[in-house]
Amino acid sequence: MSVSSLARRQSQVAAYCGGENMPVRCAAEEEEERNAGIEIVAVNPDAPSPSDPSLREYLHWLITDIPATTGPCFGNEVVAYESPRPTLGIHRIVFVLFRQLGREKIYAPGWRQNFNTKEFAELYNLGSPVAALYYNIQRENGSGGRRLY
Repeated sequence: MSVSSLARRQSQVAAYCGGENMPVRCAAEEEEERNAGIEIVAVNPDAPSPSDPSLREYLHWLITDIPATTGPCFGNEVVAYESPRPTLGIHRIVFVLFRQLGREKIYAPGWRQNFNTKEFAELYNLGSPVAALYYNIQRENGSGGRRLY
């Protein structure tokens, strides 16, 4: 059997599932997906202030080994969550999700300031992020600062 006819035949194979024809998935692919973990990195690239981000990226949270079918509560909290406390200006808090294909031991960095997400991903062979999002935060009014009377 030629490679092209084998490929054509595999594309025609379908499993009957719940009244719909769905492509057959390889059991190895499903097992790999179940064993893959998620890693979450949360950083503030605007610390201590957006105009002078000398502490960029400030690491707020690092969780590893989160089973793909669950949430962060089931992972390994390498760096405990630290609530952002912006003092000046609008800050971005960035959450980056990586897919962990193996269960490699991830060590906590020595400090939170000047963390580098890209270098961290390269060090642990995490590849490119699978998702990322950010939100803006700022200090609440009336919680300090200059007052005008």
